[in-house]
Amino acid sequence: MRKWSFCLKNEEDFLDSTLREPSGDSSEAILYLHGWGGDREVQSGLLDNLCNAGFYVLNFNQRGFSPSTGNRSLKSWHIDASTMASYLRSQGLRVWICGLSTGGAMAISTMSVDTEILGGIIMSPFASLDQLFIDKPALKDRLNRIFGQLTEEDFNASDALTRLEMIGSRSLIIICGESDETIPSTHSLLLKDKARSKATFKSFPGGNHVLSTVPSSELSHVITEWIAKTEHN
Repeated sequence: MRKWSFCLKNEEDFLDSTLREPSGDSSEAILYLHGWGGDREVQSGLLDNLCNAGFYVLNFNQRGFSPSTGNRSLKSWHIDASTMASYLRSQGLRVWICGLSTGGAMAISTMSVDTEILGGIIMSPFASLDQLFIDKPALKDRLNRIFGQLTEEDFNASDALTRLEMIGSRSLIIICGESDETIPSTHSLLLKDKARSKATFKSFPGGNHVLSTVPSSELSHVITEWIAKTEHN
């Protein structure tokens, strides 16, 4: 595995990125979206394992999360992500999308506007901001501090429950920890029930929000097995 650091320009902003390159030949890539904390390497062990399993893995800081430039904006996340997916496809790669927390919700949003993404790996997501603020009211002030005053466009762009209706027949795997201290696992269950047969569901007893209590090798195995099964269906 080799790692390459670079910046990709999107509109007027530069998105700080890392590409993990597998040692063998591959035409498969996973695009990873971080959560509202802005740490694209919070699951570095998982990303390394996915690369060692034969995938190119691209992760990046969303605009406004240093050192990427621009202003933080939830309504722009799927735009940035789709630009990254297009870059991977320009290199001849087939793209799956993976996201954690906000990144999980926004992975579904990205699939709703980018029809060439093959499928989604959705980890510890919220179903919608409306539901999140009902379940965890204190998070509203926290997210307003991170993103500025949230707008209707932000709510719409991150409404994973609604966006699920726009992804067609493409498949998802929804992964959560049963001891998630940040976003209740009921959000993952809401998405699973809405997606019905499109979704595979996996929960980990004792799993926390960032799934750091789950061995990254086990998490990687679940994901790679799901991709292999999805490709052969």
